[in-house]
Amino acid sequence: MISLDNDTFVLGVGYDAGSIGKFAANYGMTTIGVTVIVLPILLIAGDTDYNELDLVYKVKAGGVQYFAIAAIRDIG
Repeated sequence: MISLDNDTFVLGVGYDAGSIGKFAANYGMTTIGVTVIVLPILLIAGDTDYNELDLVYKVKAGGVQYFAIAAIRDIG
């Protein structure tokens, strides 16, 4: 959603909980200034806001890294 003539900010925090894993939260907000085409073919007119909140959990067990993510998006 980051494109020419857009205003965007992103804020993120993370916490390493040691042996139980790592946690992260990221929030991004974009105010779209012009018409933008986002693939796969999504046309968005100006004066639109895009918000996204990502919640992530990662843990390494048995030599394998596992993760879970919840991505909450709003285009309006």
